[in-house]
Amino acid sequence: MHIKLVPGPADNQGYVSSLSNTVVEIFNPCTLRDRRRNVVQYVIHDHTISWDILYLKMEHIKLRYNDLVEDFSFSETTLEEVFLSFVLLQNCGRMPDVGGCC
Repeated sequence: MHIKLVPGPADNQGYVSSLSNTVVEIFNPCTLRDRRRNVVQYVIHDHTISWDILYLKMEHIKLRYNDLVEDFSFSETTLEEVFLSFVLLQNCGRMPDVGGCC
């Protein structure tokens, strides 16, 4: 899942931390995969949740954080993402953390 943050308030770490805690709580099990400028990416580990439930839950989060969340999207893991994870693993010797390699 990708969440695009509104420029400005998104720079405030308190807002982003609160949003992150809410996302992880609602989509548990869920982990923060990456954060770049105004885009936050999560991996939702429960593959049994239907797409309509995913969107419904995220719409509620967007309403709650309407001054922070600009847009969101869901997608399955792409081959490019798998490849990049292996490259980062090979270069760093570990899986990538939030913010990139090493």
